Amino acid sequence: MKPYNVEIFGRAFNLIAHTTVDASAISIDYDYLTPNESSIQVRLTGFYNAFLADQTPIGPITLGEVEDGEISAQGIAEQIEGGDWEIYMNELGIGCYIRITRDDEEYFGVVTSFNVGDDPLLTKIGFKPFIAAVFDTDILFSTNLQGTQALETVIRNIIYADFETNVADELMNVPYLETHVPTTSTVTWGMNLKSDVEGMEKCIINFYDVLIRRALSEYGIVITTSVNVEQKKIYLDFGTVSATKTIEIDLPNVYDKTLLINEADKNVNVLQVFDSTNYASYRMYYKHTDGTYDMLNGDRIYPPVRDLGAAEADDDHTFAENADSVASSVFGEVTYNNLIEVTCHYDDELIQPSSLKVGTVVKIINDGIAYTSILTGYKLSNNVITLIFGSIRADLTKMIRGNK
Repeated sequence: MKPYNVEIFGRAFNLIAHTTVDASAISIDYDYLTPNESSIQVRLTGFYNAFLADQTPIGPITLGEVEDGEISAQGIAEQIEGGDWEIYMNELGIGCYIRITRDDEEYFGVVTSFNVGDDPLLTKIGFKPFIAAVFDTDILFSTNLQGTQALETVIRNIIYADFETNVADELMNVPYLETHVPTTSTVTWGMNLKSDVEGMEKCIINFYDVLIRRALSEYGIVITTSVNVEQKKIYLDFGTVSATKTIEIDLPNVYDKTLLINEADKNVNVLQVFDSTNYASYRMYYKHTDGTYDMLNGDRIYPPVRDLGAAEADDDHTFAENADSVASSVFGEVTYNNLIEVTCHYDDELIQPSSLKVGTVVKIINDGIAYTSILTGYKLSNNVITLIFGSIRADLTKMIRGNK
């Protein structure tokens, strides 16, 4: 099995350190909905600062090999012979970029912690996905954007304004970031976001938690990160994944499986939204067996599970438009109220985990029953991968409800 190539960069894409590691040294926990810290334990080759025991600097140095517990450092071995000394990675710190690659695999993240143990060359690095580390922050959001512009475009424009051309705080701008034109356009969307002040159209929200996460769980929209080190570019792509896949999980190639079906919330399939100015007028919305919804009373899901809502016209939207926004926040264009975890070998030829991208809609067959879900994350350790499908997380249920 090929080793992984690990590179550490500064924000200006200056190479700080690099190494290769065995798969057993990497533990990646990539969850698009609830980003966790992954970790890697590495012996890094790069430029270090060295100090004698009395803190007298004798670096920077380039470290060579470690033999019998002795550190061989090019150019300064004679200066430190017989003395105690310590080394520190030059420029390694929280906020650096980490890139892990092997063949077509690529993981790009931001260093969130690091710890040097008894062996000064052995470093444990914690990191999170790039978009989670950078975009997990509050933004000022215009509620008028709901249903008037494509959700992919709204997210891209926020990134451009807050993270590429931010005038209020230029340090928020990410060097070499480039956003591509979205490949899809989801115009009919809404999350029932309202202003913090009555009569205003602005509100403060967490960009990642409210918009980016829900764009995937409710509309299948994913942000994909790719990197070109030579050109010093971080590319972001926006859109839904067109590919689909069918996976049978009753076969011997599946090491383990977990299924939680329809546990996130009551499965509303019919919504009645009243005009709150009179509670006489209303609009009815019906969810259909294929997961879509509209106002046509046909191809219904049985038994009916009803919910009630209310909306009213305002200066910028009619009652019908605001009612549509309420329906969108309840149903979403797509909903995957399940949690399905499938564990197999990373090189499994039937499931082919390496070909699956976050945002891929899948049909999972278990005991002859087919469940539709969406890939939202994975855990990778020692070449064993657990694929995570669906929008349910045991500790996320309250968060999902609270945002609606």
